[in-house]
Amino acid sequence: MNGNMVPMVLLVAAIALSWPKFLAMFRIETNPAATELAIISAASAACLGASGLALQQYGAAAGAIICVVGLGAGQFLRKGATVARLETTLSIACLAIFLAAKAPVL
Repeated sequence: MNGNMVPMVLLVAAIALSWPKFLAMFRIETNPAATELAIISAASAACLGASGLALQQYGAAAGAIICVVGLGAGQFLRKGATVARLETTLSIACLAIFLAAKAPVL
């Protein structure tokens, strides 16, 4: 069971770490600076990619649970003072590790 949980945890982490910046594109007070837009774009790709992989890899029920847990953790992270670049980088790293582990299966 432990070996099966690691990919799920990686997807949850990828969604949670990218969700606050993904959500930023829908807020009015978002700073449209070029560096901010690059971070938002990377976080959006990571969030949507991890969500899609969760649904594809684990089915609708388990994938939806992974997404909901990731979004909940992302909301928790959004409330704290964090560094957006670090979160986005960690999110992409989690997604890359998941893909490297699942590449032979996909």
